[in-house]
Amino acid sequence: MAEKSLETYLSEQENEYQKKLAKLEKRKKRFKKKIMIFGIIFSVLIVGMFAINLIPKTSTYNELINANETDSEAIYKIASSLENVTYPDLFDKYENGYLGNKSMNALNYGLIAENQYGYTSLNENGETRLHSNGKESIIATEPISQINLAKDIVIFRGADKKLYSCKHDGTDKKVIVDEKVGTVVLSGDVIYYVNYSKANNLYRYTLKDKKAEPIIEADVNKFIVVADSILYTDYSNKLMLQTIGSNTPSWTNANVVTFYYNGDVYVQNNNKIIKFNINNHFPNEVATDINELLGVDENNVYYTVKNKLYSQDLISKEKKELSYNFDYYKGVYSANGKITALGGVKE
Repeated sequence: MAEKSLETYLSEQENEYQKKLAKLEKRKKRFKKKIMIFGIIFSVLIVGMFAINLIPKTSTYNELINANETDSEAIYKIASSLENVTYPDLFDKYENGYLGNKSMNALNYGLIAENQYGYTSLNENGETRLHSNGKESIIATEPISQINLAKDIVIFRGADKKLYSCKHDGTDKKVIVDEKVGTVVLSGDVIYYVNYSKANNLYRYTLKDKKAEPIIEADVNKFIVVADSILYTDYSNKLMLQTIGSNTPSWTNANVVTFYYNGDVYVQNNNKIIKFNINNHFPNEVATDINELLGVDENNVYYTVKNKLYSQDLISKEKKELSYNFDYYKGVYSANGKITALGGVKE
């Protein structure tokens, strides 16, 4: 067989190269096509997510945003939907018109309460006063906590940690739950409370039927009611969201020192404040190098750095030092349009 000429050899090599190049181009086209399809799917999902978020704002949201807090039907619609209370302005109506106290107050031991029926305050003698319908009444002279206001009664935890009720003028005081209780939240005509006498399980007590029953069997520390769900921590610093009637949480977060809710969830993890939505998605760092997270309302987050108390605007992130100088803080409270911090001095 005659040897190939150099020209023939180079021509064959060129043909092989062109074949390989053609294969590479086909692979590139297939890859680009897959990337383009993936991009389209991803874009559709993002648009879909925004569309889902926009739907309530153009229908249910717009229907309820101007509702008066005394409109029981509208407030019940807000209270019946976990989606509705993820809007801070609707959640504010829900707290004022449906619950017995604001979540920030309740999570800070409920030493002060406020809703549409009035607000409470502590005087210089340590007495709890109710301000309602232009009147001031002494509710208790002894230390009380976990205060909730209903239309015609006040519900609170006594110094003996039993659950009591009294009328708005402080009369007709009586025991509702003759067991030691922890955090207490009134929602509609139902009282939710941590039962210290029953392994810290979460109970509910219906004012109408006067019956108590366990709804979450867990070592519950603090909790709030969010529509048909309970957002709570246990004593191992886990935060959980659990639908009432369900046996298991829908999600769990570890290493949560404390938490607050205003339509979004704010948690303290070590020395940081992290915000995420009610579905435990889209985490965002709010502040760092803090000592203690003390509250979140519709406008600000409150925390300490050493023994100095600060408020930080949720939108502008502007930080202001508040004029309190306690060695320790019992909590930050919102009542009568004012922010009040309670604390003490170490002896």
